Amino acid sequence: MWSGRTQDEFLAIVGDLVGERHARRFAALLLTSTHGMTGMEVSGHLPAEKWHVSAEELVSTLVSMIDRQTRSE
Repeated sequence: MWSGRTQDEFLAIVGDLVGERHARRFAALLLTSTHGMTGMEVSGHLPAEKWHVSAEELVSTLVSMIDRQTRSE
């Protein structure tokens, strides 16, 4: 389980990247998405031969999408 300090540090890092206004929304999106991706990969439900993508590539795509979203606002 994440400690409050770790959560605060994560929010600060995300806030530095997307701005304080968007920090909580995108931190939650990153956290829940990567948690789901990790769970699927560990359980074998994200095989590269089926999806043609790795968890790392999915995280990179998500970060790129967040970057584009915050730049367009």
